Amino acid sequence: DKSSLSRSTLITLVWLAGMMVLLIRLSWQVRRATVLRKHSELVPDHIQQQCQSLADRLRLKVTPRVRYSIEIESPCTAGVFRPVIYLPRLWFETLSAEEQTAILMHELAHVAGRDVFWNLVTHLTLAVYWFDPLVWRLPHRHRLACEHLSDAHAADAISSLSEYRRL
Repeated sequence: DKSSLSRSTLITLVWLAGMMVLLIRLSWQVRRATVLRKHSELVPDHIQQQCQSLADRLRLKVTPRVRYSIEIESPCTAGVFRPVIYLPRLWFETLSAEEQTAILMHELAHVAGRDVFWNLVTHLTLAVYWFDPLVWRLPHRHRLACEHLSDAHAADAISSLSEYRRL
């Protein structure tokens, strides 16, 4: 019947519109990561070497590059296929060696867990199934789990969890 066809067409158009909005938002986030790389610089060799030794402890096959950026206020990792760790220069240089180790290990744990890739998967899932209220919780829950695991790795890299919490 013609009215049910119109209704199904309308539902499809609404679903496509919702998906497009979420995909546009996701592409904006990918674009921000590209801009971040362009507005960053490599860290000094001793920091990259420190990252290499920590990556060896996590048995990473490839050590990500570490870059300074004035565009960010806290450390982050970006890049699905070639992850890069970004550090806020002025802030990072004021930290003690132990604090720097904890920060690098935290970010390396994100790399080891392929958190950027899985973050992309959760957002693509949200874009496709946006109409399901439970799916809206997926990206937040995933990020929270990743942060807990990365915190545990960082705490192991320094003396203890209580010491890491102090940071």
